[in-house]
Amino acid sequence: MSGLGLNFFRRSEPVEPAPIETNGNQPAAQRPTAPSDVPEKVQDAYGQALFLVERSPRASGALSRYCLQQIIRDFWDIDPKKQGLLAEELDLISDMIAEETRSSIQCVRDFGSIDYHFSQDRDMMVDTTIEEARMLLALVQLLFQEWYAERYKRKTRCETITRMAEIANNTYEEAIREDVLPEAEEPDGDDSADNKSDKNSDDGADNDDEPDAPKLEAVRATGS
Repeated sequence: MSGLGLNFFRRSEPVEPAPIETNGNQPAAQRPTAPSDVPEKVQDAYGQALFLVERSPRASGALSRYCLQQIIRDFWDIDPKKQGLLAEELDLISDMIAEETRSSIQCVRDFGSIDYHFSQDRDMMVDTTIEEARMLLALVQLLFQEWYAERYKRKTRCETITRMAEIANNTYEEAIREDVLPEAEEPDGDDSADNKSDKNSDDGADNDDEPDAPKLEAVRATGS
């Protein structure tokens, strides 16, 4: 999980201060990126939490808890009537998420006093150690990847398969048309043959009804 932010635990040197805008936020160009469909307010809060993680763990922790709650509500479309404390909302979706993700969330909740933090109002500034603030950020990053990024990948793969099927189906139908249409344009020879057969049939029927003239004269000459 080092790629998800747990490498924070290995950093002991102080972070070099980054330029700050007059409103106190980190410049947009220096903010960390998140999947594009993550709500903008969550991306902004995550950037601030990451910037403050060692400057003010309490503020960083509060921002990370805000991110987690907004992620849950947005991604899982939590009914406003069921929204409450972060711990309650995590329990609400527990049966709907992958086992590995659920296990990772529980590991974070079991770390330090984080589960206590989740049981408090999201706006409450509770004491948070640097390690707890880093762990909360790691969880935010995990959910970015496991939910938003993976959803985007699934959507892209499904769209690719659908497009492939459409192209293949169109190609197949075109091949069918090319094979069938020439055959449908060839009935001229068959019709002439049928007409000839019908004509012969009509002539034969007339001969049966009216005997040939020479035969009739021969019968009259014999007096029969």
